[in-house]
Amino acid sequence: MRRIGVFGLVFGILLLAAAVPAPAQDTLKIGAPQPMTGPDAPFGDKFKKAYGMAVEEINAKGGVNGKKIEVIIDDHQAKNALAATVAEKLITQTKVLVLTGGRASGQAVEIASVAQRLKTPYVVDHPSADIITAKGFEWVFRNNPTGSIYPQAFNKFISEVPGAMPKSAAVVYDNTVFGKTIANSAMTFLKSKNVPIVNDEAYPVNSLDFKPLMTKVKASNPDFLLMVAVATTDAILLTKHAKEIGVAPRAFVGFGGGFGVEDLAKELGPQSQNVFSSAAWSGNPNDPVVKEFYKKFHDKYGIWPKEHEVEGYSIVYVIADALRRTQLTGNLDADREAIRQSLLKTDMATVFGKVKFGNWSGPLGDKYTNQNIYSPEHSVLAQWLDGKLMNVWPKSNAETNYVFPDSVVSGILTGSLYAMIGVGLTVVFGVMRIINLAHGDLVMLGMYGAFWSHVLWKVDPFVSIVLWVPLMFLGGMLVYRFLLRAIIPGGELNTLLYTAGLSLLIANLALFAWTGDYRTVKLTYAISPLRPFGIAVPIPLAIAFALAILITLALYLFLARTDLGRAVRATSQNPEAAALMGIDVERISMVTFGLGSALAGASGVLLGPSLYLYPTVGEILIAKCFVIVVLGGLGSVVGAIAGGILLGLVESLGAVYVSVAYKDTIGFVIFLLVLLFRPSGLFGVGKS
Repeated sequence: MRRIGVFGLVFGILLLAAAVPAPAQDTLKIGAPQPMTGPDAPFGDKFKKAYGMAVEEINAKGGVNGKKIEVIIDDHQAKNALAATVAEKLITQTKVLVLTGGRASGQAVEIASVAQRLKTPYVVDHPSADIITAKGFEWVFRNNPTGSIYPQAFNKFISEVPGAMPKSAAVVYDNTVFGKTIANSAMTFLKSKNVPIVNDEAYPVNSLDFKPLMTKVKASNPDFLLMVAVATTDAILLTKHAKEIGVAPRAFVGFGGGFGVEDLAKELGPQSQNVFSSAAWSGNPNDPVVKEFYKKFHDKYGIWPKEHEVEGYSIVYVIADALRRTQLTGNLDADREAIRQSLLKTDMATVFGKVKFGNWSGPLGDKYTNQNIYSPEHSVLAQWLDGKLMNVWPKSNAETNYVFPDSVVSGILTGSLYAMIGVGLTVVFGVMRIINLAHGDLVMLGMYGAFWSHVLWKVDPFVSIVLWVPLMFLGGMLVYRFLLRAIIPGGELNTLLYTAGLSLLIANLALFAWTGDYRTVKLTYAISPLRPFGIAVPIPLAIAFALAILITLALYLFLARTDLGRAVRATSQNPEAAALMGIDVERISMVTFGLGSALAGASGVLLGPSLYLYPTVGEILIAKCFVIVVLGGLGSVVGAIAGGILLGLVESLGAVYVSVAYKDTIGFVIFLLVLLFRPSGLFGVGKS
């Protein structure tokens, strides 16, 4: 009987304990699964700073209904399965009232499933895959835009800015839910505008080498290159390898967290310049309240907040607002349900923007549940300018003007450099009647001269022109003296074949000596463009243009005002008459070939900082050279200048208004038309 009485007493105590509600939490706990170690740890640190600042501010003002709030961060190491484990631990063991965080979409999907199963509110701050709020989960809420909304600002930009609509696009994206969602959204819009998708390429996250993929992209010659990367390392390597391989679209456009962090600019340096990023915004930078937050965050942590920091900071205020409107009882399950009901009634403004959760359809037709109805307003197109990510579109949220190629200015500047190449070839032809097929390779040598001067001796490539022009002049005279002079009497066909062989020799020696790698001249001052009259002009191109004018003027003065120049002109017009007048035609021919080689070298030095360099680039340059001299008229220096500028304009405007894939074709079509209807060229004086 005594044993039965003891059992009865114990059972009664347990029943009493169950009937009495648990004491309310002294601290209101918010759980935040984040990657605090592993490759995504920098993102976890961003959110830790943002949460911490918001918590300090709220608690300093008395907390929520007299209680302090606390964000408990638990590390999921950017692993999806671990994210689910961490979320369940926070709910069942730490007994948090509500969840936030997640970082990447894959982890957020797992956390959302756990939150739905265990009936705990999950307020998403950054993960953006549409599926997170498209599964009908009533316990999941999201403040930030979905992945399919990320491209909205980009879509507006190309639709509203004259000439910005791509003629073709390559789309490269990681094979995550996040990557596929954004890529699908971007491609759906582009196809609706009849923009051809020339590459549709998925890659695994944290890839180490994108060069094979970018080689494939380069072969398609896209007008725009769109890249989606959830990982910062992928964003960096995608951009770096694309530029090293020589992919040259009108615009590099990134989507996703990897393109919106400072590490991109730090690692890429000048290669990050002008790269676009279309993603969730960081609040309206023109709003005084947002500006004040930016300053406070910078004063506290020494960094300017962007998308992730603003999202993390704002979400704590959203949760605090819901907690403040909730009558907490101490019964965890009941309190979580009450918080969910409060979240459904949220209607507030944060530094991230307005917040009101609702059910609606997304850009791709997904049926959202508890997605912020103001999300479509929270997408912005930003651009890396001078190492900073600046909002450029829409205009209402812009911090500065966007930098986008101006077709006419770019065409004139590039055309002036083409003109210099053409002048060198036309001077040689005018005097010697030699079509030098190695001329493009001589330009290539000038480009390598500028590159190696900068890399080995730290000499500015434009300064190195004082070294390479005399060397190329001397080299040209030696080539004439010991190689060409004996060939010329055999006729023009012999010299054509001989210079073709010389071209192959130079290109293969360069390939043997310097390999086939693509190289670039990286200049610190190339980061910031000049902006005369609001037009972006790359500084290297502007310097090259100015030097090209000076060299062309010097050439004119040499030909017009010096005895040697007059002798060159006389030999060009009539070699026999020049010889009868006592001019040493042989010597003039050697000087002329040296002069043509020097002009080729000078062109290469000027082009080096603006183009990608590889041993066979001469093949492209000699083709352009023929177009230039035929347009202007073989033997006409003025014609070569006009032909170069005309070709630059045709290529630049053709890339914008026809297709970047056909810009070279347009030049060759004009070339053929000139041959058919005016064989002597635009400035020719008779036979061609």
